[in-house]
Formats: sequence, structure tokens, C-alpha cells
Amino acid sequence: MLITSKSKKTFLAAAIALIITFTLFSFTGLGYMESFAADNTFTFSDSGITTSATGDGYSIDGTTLTITAAGTYEITGSCNEGQVVVKKGVTNVTLILNGLSLRCSTSAPIVIKKESSVTIEAEGTNTLTDAENPDNEDSTDADVADAFEGAAIKVKSNSSLILTGSGTLNVDGLSCKNGIKGAESATITIANGTYNVSAANNGIASDGSLIINGGTINVTSGNDGLKSKPDADDTTSSGIVTINDGTITIDVDGEGIEGETININGGTVNIKSADDGINAATERSVTDLSINITGGSLNIDADCDGLDSNGTINVSGGTTNVFGSTQNDNCAIDYGDNSTWTVTGGTIIGIGTSGMATTPTSGTYVAFGSSGMGGMNNMGGMGGMNTSSSSVSISAGNSIVIKDSSGNTIYSVTAVKSANHVVFSSPDITSGESYSLYINGTLTATST
Repeated sequence: MLITSKSKKTFLAAAIALIITFTLFSFTGLGYMESFAADNTFTFSDSGITTSATGDGYSIDGTTLTITAAGTYEITGSCNEGQVVVKKGVTNVTLILNGLSLRCSTSAPIVIKKESSVTIEAEGTNTLTDAENPDNEDSTDADVADAFEGAAIKVKSNSSLILTGSGTLNVDGLSCKNGIKGAESATITIANGTYNVSAANNGIASDGSLIINGGTINVTSGNDGLKSKPDADDTTSSGIVTINDGTITIDVDGEGIEGETININGGTVNIKSADDGINAATERSVTDLSINITGGSLNIDADCDGLDSNGTINVSGGTTNVFGSTQNDNCAIDYGDNSTWTVTGGTIIGIGTSGMATTPTSGTYVAFGSSGMGGMNNMGGMGGMNTSSSSVSISAGNSIVIKDSSGNTIYSVTAVKSANHVVFSSPDITSGESYSLYINGTLTATST
């Protein structure tokens, strides 16, 4: 049979059509085929939601958009009583927030139901406001209590949320409770983007784990800024806060960063706290509590303990400046009774009061100013033997300089508050050598 050029083209077209039909059938049957159009844009207004999408994969009820299938959904517009819900068990969902302003007074503006996985990509400037009445959490009306989420973004148990994008997301939880909240075994990861979070209680919290890999994060709240501290009856959550990169600024009335395990591996973290700056603590019968600093730049100004672990503190890298309480009932750096504070690398300075002052249990360091009972109670008291006998008096704004025996400056910082005790460790410290502390250029104390 002679096959002409025209016949070849007809045969090829038929074959391609057959392949496409088979592929669509196969992927649809397996549940992998997105059953909606590629253009999925949803625009919120106070009167409803308009969309360019066709097919299924979502449902609209008034000003509530429910996502029921995997896919990418772009959301824009402004609504005073609106909500986006990702249905339970739906994975591989991407929500592109592009100039969205969403407020909700009956629940969270964005709810990610149980066992779902969602990426929120912020483009442009977006605002989510949780305007719930905090009394609704304990309402005698079961429907009202069940609808309460207490966050602008709520991530239900066993779900995951990734926050990313090149834009800005403003999260407002001031009138109710939290900014972003993950429940039992939930994971919240911030990859990049800018996040301005304000909250009456916690800024960003996830009982399972909270991971920051990048971005710019600004948190103001009435309690903790970043948190992963599971409830007493939670037996599955990990309770871990990990910071790998990013620029983080926290200004809060509670314990700054709190979790059972806190890992600082990189980035720049600035904390101003009316309570503890960083606190490793638990509500559960967990004994493996730790603060682990391997890299990054960490600056803490706390009205109570600066670094406070109810277990261990491990420092192996990075640069850490800690200013603790001006009162003797707290100190710059505190760790658990019969536990350890080890320094194997990096630079760390603790500036605070002497009443409860501690020193490392292992590592090379110097301390200036008299020590109280804190170091002895924490098994670090023998390190206090190298504390200088000279008294130290530091005021806010003073220049603090540490020099080696040759007069070389190995560290300098400006005091943010008054203090009378300094503990310092860095790779520039050599065992057996003498070091001097200068306050505003005046030699104040020496230590070996």
C-alpha cells in the first residue's frame, strides 16, 4: 500500500488524539488529573466570589471558597466576611494570594482541614484578619464553639503549610488570639516572602513543628512570637522550632521563641521580650529539652532570662548576644538543674545580673563580675572560679569591649540595659590567658 504524505499527516493526527484521550482517561481514573481549567482565578467582594474557573475542584457558597481538589488557585479581591477552606485530605494545593484582603469574624479567613497539604504563595500585598470574638471559643452554642479557629490561618492536625512568594502577607490576630496556628502534628514552613504578624496571643505557632528557611518575618504579640509547644495530652507532636535562614524580628510581651527543642542554624534573629527571650520548655513529660545554636546571628533583649532551657544549651557556631533581666531573680543565660551548657564553637556573650548568673559547664570562656548561686545550682559553678573579683557596673548605652592580654579587641557591643555580670566565649579565647573588660574605655575587670 502506498502511504502518501497526506496519509501520514492524517495517521499522525489520529495517533496523537488517541494518545491524548488515553492519557486523560488514565490520569483521571487514577485521580491525578486536575478537573478544572488552567485559569483558576477567584475574586472576593463583599457580595460574593466571581471566578474564571470552569469544571469542579472547588465550591462557592456566598463568600466562602472551598477547595476540594489538588491544583493551583489564584485568589484576589477584598471581602469583610470571607473565607477560604481547603477540604480535609486534599493535598498538593497551591493558593496564590495576589492583592487579597480577607477578614472573617465567624472563623479563620483561611482554614486548612486535617491531613491536607497546602502552599500559600504571596504576591503583591495581602492581608488576612481574624476578627472572631475570643469568647466564642468557650461558647455554650456548640456550632459557634466548633467554628472557632482563633487564628488568621489555621492548619488542622496532621496537615502541612508552606508559606512562600515574592510578596507580603500581613496577618492580623490582634482582636482574637493567634496569627498563624498549626494543631497537633501540623508542620508550618516559611520558605521566603515577607510576613508581618500581629496577635493577641502567639504570632506563629505549630504544635508539630515550625521551620523557617528564609524570608522576612516581623512578629508582635501578647505572648510568644514563634512557638512549638504541644499540649499536655498531645502524644504525637514533635514540638520543634528550627530556623535555618531568614531575617526575623520579634517584639512580644511573652517568651520570644518557645518550644521543646529550638534549633538556630542560620539567619538573623532579633528578639525583644518582656519575658524569656528563648525558652525550651514543655507541658508534657518530656525530658529531652534543648536550645541548639549552630550558626546565624542571634540578638536577645529579654526582661527575664535571655536564653532559658529547662534542659541543655549547646552552642557550636554563630554569634549570640544575650541581654537578660536587670533583676537578680533572672539571668542572661539559664539552663536546667543537673543539666549542661556546652560551648564547642561560635561566639556567645551573656550580659545580665549576678544573682542567678551561670557559666558554661564545658568549653573555654571568661566571666567578669561576681556570681551568685545560679552557676552553682546548675553545675556550672566551678566555671565561676575564673570570674573576676572586680565589680562590674554597666548602664544602657555603655560601650562593652573585651581585649586579650596584648590589648587586641576580640569583642565589642553596646549595652541595651544595665548589668553587672558578663560571660563570654569565642574561638579567640585561649585557656590560661588573661582577658580584660573595658566599659566606656575604662578598664573594669580582668579574668583568666
